Amino acid sequence: MFFKGKYFIYWMILIIIIIMAIKIQDLRSNTNGFVTPEDYGYGKKYNNLDDNTKAINEALQSGKEVRFRAKTYTVKIPSENKFYALEANGKSPRIRGVEGKTILKLKLGKDKKKFINAKSGILVAWNTEISGIIFDGGFNYKRHKANLSSMVNVGYNSKVYNCRFKNSKGSNLIISNSNVHVFKNVFSNFGDHAIYIIKEYTDARSSNIHIYNNEIDENNNYQNSLSNGEVRGAVKIRDNVENVYISNNKIHGDECILVSGKAISQKSVPSKIHISSNRLFTTYSGVHLDTELIIDNGYRITNRDVIAKDNLIYLQNDNTSGISLSNSRGEFTKNYITSVSLQNTNTTGITNFSTGDTESSIVTGNSFIGMRVGIYALGTDSVIKDNKFFNITEKGGCAIYLYYNNYIKKNKFIKCLEEVKEKREN
Repeated sequence: MFFKGKYFIYWMILIIIIIMAIKIQDLRSNTNGFVTPEDYGYGKKYNNLDDNTKAINEALQSGKEVRFRAKTYTVKIPSENKFYALEANGKSPRIRGVEGKTILKLKLGKDKKKFINAKSGILVAWNTEISGIIFDGGFNYKRHKANLSSMVNVGYNSKVYNCRFKNSKGSNLIISNSNVHVFKNVFSNFGDHAIYIIKEYTDARSSNIHIYNNEIDENNNYQNSLSNGEVRGAVKIRDNVENVYISNNKIHGDECILVSGKAISQKSVPSKIHISSNRLFTTYSGVHLDTELIIDNGYRITNRDVIAKDNLIYLQNDNTSGISLSNSRGEFTKNYITSVSLQNTNTTGITNFSTGDTESSIVTGNSFIGMRVGIYALGTDSVIKDNKFFNITEKGGCAIYLYYNNYIKKNKFIKCLEEVKEKREN
């Protein structure tokens, strides 16, 4: 009985030690303040997408920072009622990967599962920081058609940095609320937009959005939907949005930056949009301001709404414009707009796409180099001042082409076939 009692005590001590070790480990985990998907069972059932997606979602709902390891995590959209595979819902303060090594990849469904093929979202999150993750939407343009969905959706009080976005059926990233910073990311292979900033179906406006130090490279192969078209706007700002700052980005695309609003109401027109110090390599338009007139109550994007300053805009194809205006006007200061080869035909620095008078824009201190027409058909009372025009030598071209009365002062014309050509409307 003595030995039995002694062994019993030994076993009890061992069990207590094990329990204490588990408690200490749990305490350390709590002290660390972060969790991993593996803590919730990710990978326990090899290649089980349902269980693995569920495990990541449980980690995102933990209220703690979620850290992903240096590997590929494959997920799927769980049901017809969901638009995104993963939902953070403001409960994860930080979502981090190992930069360049952590991949979140969406497994698209087969064609017969139309609800999954149509929806291509990986993550929706707000009130968080997202960093160090490669988001791969799994979109293969040879097998699927692009659409208007989004791969990642971030809402209010969020930061996204040091990430890469690629292969999305729709937009790489949509910003749907205020106080968002997106910086030091790489965007490519998108069926709609690289970055889409919009506020829909509400009286409130999205504000204080900063997009800076990103690289965007558009590939037209991915914009293969006949309904969408190839010219989409790599960065698009649309409706109910104000105080947006787009700066120091490098963008290759047909339409690098598109600011679009509806003429139906004042709130539908984006305002206080600042576009500065970007390098834009365009095959259609570097910056495009477009007021949609399906319902026209007289509201327009104006020079109080959009300021483009200190941008370098390179015209890479024929029939390309540095800045385009559609039923809109703006303020354009100290931009450098040049035809890359100096031999492209029918290019313009700033052009008016509208069929009527868009009223006054402000164009000051810009440089226009090598295009056919420097400034074309700005609206009445536009100010064209202190600009420089170089090598405007294409046959039929000119530095400034007037349709309406403009204020033209203190501009310099160097090697221009014709300085100012005037054609008034009847």
